[in-house]
Amino acid sequence: SIRFKEVEDSSCVTLEIALSALASVFDPLWLCAPCLLNLKLFVQKCWKIKASWGQSLPLLEAEFRK
Repeated sequence: SIRFKEVEDSSCVTLEIALSALASVFDPLWLCAPCLLNLKLFVQKCWKIKASWGQSLPLLEAEFRK
């Protein structure tokens, strides 16, 4: 079975939390790739707006929680 690490229910989403969730998935056969696509796109948007590690991202939080 495939299990994803639960993200702690914090009041804000940061780039650090998003990258931690992405890095916690070990998928050598790329079976979870479709599920991880939204998270990878979220991290890409964080880099585009030049977000820092601890910066709260309230505008992108709803997208992260999908």
